[in-house]
Amino acid sequence: MTTEVRRFDGSGDVRTRDVGDYEVVPIDGVPFERRLTIDDRPLNAVERGWVAEREAEFREELRRRERDDEPEEDEDAIVFDEELVARYVFTLEGEEPFRNRPSHRIAFEPRPGRLPVRRRIDYALNKAKGRVWIDRATHEPARVEFELIDRVRLWWGMLGSIQQARGSLDRGPVLGDVWARIQFESYSDVRVVFRRTRRAEFRQWRDFELLDEVDE
Repeated sequence: MTTEVRRFDGSGDVRTRDVGDYEVVPIDGVPFERRLTIDDRPLNAVERGWVAEREAEFREELRRRERDDEPEEDEDAIVFDEELVARYVFTLEGEEPFRNRPSHRIAFEPRPGRLPVRRRIDYALNKAKGRVWIDRATHEPARVEFELIDRVRLWWGMLGSIQQARGSLDRGPVLGDVWARIQFESYSDVRVVFRRTRRAEFRQWRDFELLDEVDE
């Protein structure tokens, strides 16, 4: 996996840029992103130590969750289930090719009225619109585009707000009939207390492999 993260200053110019390659490996069935390079160069000894420390913390967190009688629900995870689908009104816009595959293009927007909020991510989901491309042959979601249609307050506005957020996720066949994520892009403009953070991220997955064994 390759990533590029850019952060912008108050004028909209790029303040920092971080590019790196990662190896995505399963640890107890959970993907872990192990960094390999920084700006096209291998990690030095100190940086490899940071990666090892981060992996050790990741493993410890997995063990902690396994010990808990009632696992914590991820407040920021997007779960594709009936509850998510029920938030939106969907409109079939037509058919068009996506990555040279015939696809259905479907628009979505929040349903009118009061929508449920159980987790932190729900505040953003209830104010998101976009489009989905569904592969006609496999019925797999091939692309999702999304953007906020209104500001999302953080902690009832006391800490700040998400001013803007938009992005896209592309999926495709990577190993025969197996579909997976292949590209992700996002931009966000967030104000927390007196600090403003504008951030753009690009991720691209490649070189997929089937694993015979899962790392325990």
